[in-house]
Amino acid sequence: MGRVQQKVVFILRLVIFCCLPFFFLQTAFPVSAAVAVIPYTPSADSLTTDGKYLRLDLRNVWTGDCEDVPQEVACSGFLNVTFTISGLGKLTDPYTVSLLGTAGDLTFWNDASDTATAGTVHVSRDGTYHVQTILPHAVNTIDCLLLVTNINLYQYAESGTVADAGISITVQQITTETADTSPTKTLGDANGDTMISVEDAVLVLTYYAKQSAGLQPDTGAEFLNIQNGDVDGNGVISVEDAVLILTYYAKQSAGLSPDWENL
Repeated sequence: MGRVQQKVVFILRLVIFCCLPFFFLQTAFPVSAAVAVIPYTPSADSLTTDGKYLRLDLRNVWTGDCEDVPQEVACSGFLNVTFTISGLGKLTDPYTVSLLGTAGDLTFWNDASDTATAGTVHVSRDGTYHVQTILPHAVNTIDCLLLVTNINLYQYAESGTVADAGISITVQQITTETADTSPTKTLGDANGDTMISVEDAVLVLTYYAKQSAGLQPDTGAEFLNIQNGDVDGNGVISVEDAVLILTYYAKQSAGLSPDWENL
């Protein structure tokens, strides 16, 4: 066993010992093979306010003229926004950022009449965050999409002017699911995101742990591509497969060109 693989085995054993009980709490691994990026073109005045709180318009033709996200977009499963926020300073309590709006016949405004589940994330410092709204069925349009915060503009700018607040919210990516949920065929890519990574090894361990506990993980959508995790080709998803995936990832990260036959 090579030095890299020895280190990987040690780390993996440590992960299993410390974290295996928590694997059962992982209920929603993304099925990344079906993820599509939604076009986004930021405009100059998309960071605005409702009169008190900061808001980033992604698409808002109702109370503004923001069309940073196109209307004709096929969406399914979720809408996910990755964004970076800066200029908050030291916080005593975290702020919230919610992904609100309407898509097709679905509404998600964080109220009782919602027909989709609006996502909210707590922001405790400057950094990059993900917020995800869950869609119960597929739609073909995004009619309004907002990142709504509870950041009081007047705490940062007495003038009440967004430009004076010194806060920026920058969208990195907006994603959704596509209708294509067919499995990928890349060896080692257990979660179907087209990359070999630590997440693939974690998913393999989660599958193995559930199966060892007498559960039926095959029924979970997150395991759509799990057979890609059988990298030793013995027909069984096991800890050994996770070790090999981590070894492959470690070598790849070190600038090498690993292959499954000669790890």
